[in-house]
This record gives sequence, C-alpha cells and structure tokens, in this order.
Amino acid sequence: MAPAAKPLPADGPKIVLGIDYGTTFTGLAWAQTTGDLDKIDVEKVHVFRKWPERDELKVPSAISFSESPEGRSQWGFDIDVKSKVFKWTKMQLTTREPIKELKVLADLINDMNLITALRHGRHTEVPDHLRKSSEDVLEEYMEKVSREWYFHMTTGGIHMLDQVPLDMVITHPVGWSYEALNKTYRAIMAAFPKRMYGGLRNVYMTTEAEACSTYTVQELLHQHTSRLIKGDCFILCDAGGGTVDVASYVVESLRPLKLTKMGSLKGDECGAIFIDQAFLKWCQQKLKRNDLLESNPDLGGHFVVKEKGRYFLEEFEKHKHVFSGSETADIELPDDMADETGMIPISASEMREMFAKSVKGTVEMIQGQYLELRNIRYGGARCNVSTIFLAGGLSANPYLVKEVKAFAARNRGITVSKANDGWSAVVRGAVLTGAGVGTSIPPKVGSVPRYYGLCIAHDQFRSKHTGRSTVSWLIKQGDLILPNKTIRRGFPVVCYFTEKSHQNGGTVRITYVAARADDEPPATMSEVSRGPHTIKYMDIPLELIDIRPLTAQRFAEGRGRYYSVQLNVEICLYGDVRVFVDYKGKNVWAE
Repeated sequence: MAPAAKPLPADGPKIVLGIDYGTTFTGLAWAQTTGDLDKIDVEKVHVFRKWPERDELKVPSAISFSESPEGRSQWGFDIDVKSKVFKWTKMQLTTREPIKELKVLADLINDMNLITALRHGRHTEVPDHLRKSSEDVLEEYMEKVSREWYFHMTTGGIHMLDQVPLDMVITHPVGWSYEALNKTYRAIMAAFPKRMYGGLRNVYMTTEAEACSTYTVQELLHQHTSRLIKGDCFILCDAGGGTVDVASYVVESLRPLKLTKMGSLKGDECGAIFIDQAFLKWCQQKLKRNDLLESNPDLGGHFVVKEKGRYFLEEFEKHKHVFSGSETADIELPDDMADETGMIPISASEMREMFAKSVKGTVEMIQGQYLELRNIRYGGARCNVSTIFLAGGLSANPYLVKEVKAFAARNRGITVSKANDGWSAVVRGAVLTGAGVGTSIPPKVGSVPRYYGLCIAHDQFRSKHTGRSTVSWLIKQGDLILPNKTIRRGFPVVCYFTEKSHQNGGTVRITYVAARADDEPPATMSEVSRGPHTIKYMDIPLELIDIRPLTAQRFAEGRGRYYSVQLNVEICLYGDVRVFVDYKGKNVWAE
C-alpha cells in the first residue's frame, strides 16, 4: 500500500490562483508567497498573458470544435476564420425560464430534418450546438486555459505545482443559482485535476463584484490616489461581458483596509454582449442574411457564430469601444457582399438603440443601489455615497461612462472613478481574496464524495429488482458543496400495488443507492450489486396510503385490481445524507 500523502503546511509557501471565467473574456492570475512573513500584496499579483497568438491580460471565452485546415488550436485568439465558434457560453449555465425552454424546443423541431437524415443512415454529423451541453463546452475551454498556465509554471522541469500548496479562488456573478455555480465548479475542477495540480488544497468562491471591490480599493490605496475617507460609502459597478454586478461598502479603516458590506449585492444580465446581439439582429434585418449565426441567441441554446457573423462582430468592435453617444459608424462589407460604397452605415440613433439595454440597465442598477443606501443608517448617520467605481470591460466605453457621470452629477456630485486596470480587476481581486488581503478569506467549498440516487424496482408488484432496474443519480460525485448550504434533490416515484397487498398490510419498495466511481457511475442495479456500494431498501407501509380517493385499474384478463400513487423522494446532503419520502405533503419515511 502506498504511504499516505503528508498534509500540506498551512503557514508555509503557497500559491493563490484566481480564475475569472467571463462571458466574453477569461482571466487567470496568481501570487506566490514563501510563508506568513512574506505577505501577498497588489504588486505581487501576476496576470497570465501568454495565450496562443496573443500577449493579453485576458483571453476570449471562445472555442471551436470545427476542424482546422490552418492547424490552429481553435480556442481563444487562435481560431480559423471559417470555423463555427461557441461564444457567450457562460450565459447558458443558468436555469432558463419556461418560455426560453419552449423556444429551445422550437429550435430542435427546426432540426427535425437532421434527425430524419440520421435515422435514414445518411452521413450526417450532429451539430455541436445540439450535442454538447454548456458544461461540456466550458470544461473543454477551461482545459485549454489550464494547460497554458500549467506549462508556464512547469517550464524548466520545476514541479512546483506538485509540491507547493495551491489555493484556488473562482469568481461568479452576483445572485447566480446553485445550478450555474455547480456547472462552473465541476468544469473548472475537471480542468484542474489533482494529477496535474498535486498541491491543490483549498477552493474558494466569491462574487465578481466583491473581488473587484477588493482589488480596486487596494490598488487606489497603493497608488495613493484614493479620495475615500473613513466612514465613506462607495458603490462598485463591475460591468462585464454578460452580467453587470453592483456592490457597496463603507470604509471602516484605510490602513489596514477594512470594508463592511452595505446594502444588497445586485446583478443583472445587461453586459456588453447584448450590444453585440442587438448589432447582429440589426445586420440580419438590414442585410437580410441568415448566415451569421448557427443558432438563434433568443432561443436560449448555445450561441454559435459563423464566419460572416465573426467578420461583422470584429468590424463592429472598432466602433463599439469608442462610441460616446453621438457618433455614426460605417461597417466595411466583405468582398463578396460589397456594393458601390463597400460600406453599411449605422446612424447615431441606431447605435444608441444597440447600447440601450446595457447602458440603461447599468445606470438603473447603480441608481437602485444608491437609493437603497440612502435609506441605511450606519454609525448614527445616513450612508454618504462619495464614489462610484467602474470596472469590467464595458466600463471602458465612453457612452456608459458619460451616462454614469451624468447620474452622479445629478446626485450631490458623486465622484466617478476607475482603477488603472479595471479590465482585470476581478481576477486580481480573486487572488487578493484568497490571500486575505483587504478582506476575509471566504469559507472553503467542497466536492460531493459519492453518487446518491434511487433505483426503482422493475417488478414493483413484488418489489423485486432485475438487471434492467435502472438507477437515477440525483446528487453526483464532484457536485459543489457550498458552506452551510444543504443540497436537496427531489424525484417523483410512481409506485404500484394491488388491492390485496394493501389489505394485507404490504409495502412498496424504493431503493436508495450510494456509489463511488472515478469514471462513469453504475447505471443499473446489477452493476451496483457488483461493487462496494451502499444499498438501502425503503419499504413504505401501504397502510399510510388512503386508497379511498384512488381509482383502481384492472389487470388484463380479469386478474384483479391495482392502484398507483406518486411518492416524492428527496435526498438531502448536509454533512450526512438523509432521505425523505412524502405522500401528499405528509412524510411517510425518513432515513
């Protein structure tokens, strides 16, 4: 037996890694320390820049699964011109509203001709936007990011990542659902596995707004450019590619920096991609083209851009970044579409309409935060909002800055300020957060150690399993465990029993199963039975079920009557695992 691994020291050398997976761009930063006496600060944070094809603070959150005749790596900056590109995948990690789910179904119905072709054995590939989940796309993208940093850190045969404790901080938007957090966590953990990062020790999660605030104030203090004084309240707006988040704090002290969160964290989907989406819709209507996108972004599925769509977005980018509210834009047409002018003009009013959702949404969020703070008293006085800090890629746009400054001027002359590097503020702040600089280190998150699920007896009338009895896994190994949060997963189970069984005090059986599997979990009861897994039988007494309101159904050939009822099973994980079975709101079993 191999010797047990020695625990990594808590007070010795360590690396703190920050990961900011963004809708449009992704950032990665880290800092190293030799021990408690070697403190991490703003200057010790390194932002990774050596991406394929470019030296930049961030890399595009884009990946293609198309073949590359040019031999490109097909992600980030390095994608063939003619490839179909997955963009803005982060926006697909959240739970969709029912209306969007219906639109996705409509999109699938539109692809019925593809299904027909597959059924008839034609040589047709299933498009990636139908075959891959958002988590699949994110995992493959993050694997690319991980490998670049790994090779950078192990250059020269230095195996620091095996020997030095590595603490990881993952950022996320304000108000993200557990589902979105879990998909992000699973994908990133799969991309940073223990076999590559033997020193991986602690994993933390923090909101993008909080990480951004931590870095922004630290950087201003470091540069001696902060106009904040003790007792001031400030609003931080992180205007990113997909979401815009706002947070607010009161300054308890400046040296050492101590901030207290005031008001609620707010987040909304009104980032820069909605400007791009509005532009693409405008192009489709103006040019009457249907070859810009592989799928409709309104349908809620993957956003896959074709060659022409990528061309127009790149042309538009030049104008988007400098638009201040009054400029027109001339988009150069590709050679195969060019007319006498070779240009397609966009008026200033059309540009403002494209910016409307993002700019108006951002200003309204700042206004909402400001109004909330005005009604909060702290230290015996009303909160004095002295500064609005802007960060994130969208904060570089002159039109947004002008509108925020106009709001600030109308409200007691609030100062509007930006850090020197607002674009990478979130990922830098993630590193500072993991090091406890200017803030408290967040509680650690963890991974679910096993699969937990149910197996329904194939022959329910005799409560017997067969080899065909399938397992439904409700909680998966590797799922995210948040601090002080219970994971709950429910599953409706329809059980059948005969009238005679009910009269004789019989039971219906539901089987609880727990399994550990580093690869795929067992899919059937026969596979579960062959391994060192946990099986518990929950025999629900039929006397707890009132059959009087039930409608009996008859077996074929007059073999008597039977009933069916729906039981609701819930598996709860909070330290220990508990299983509850309810019938019509009444608990009939607890394990």
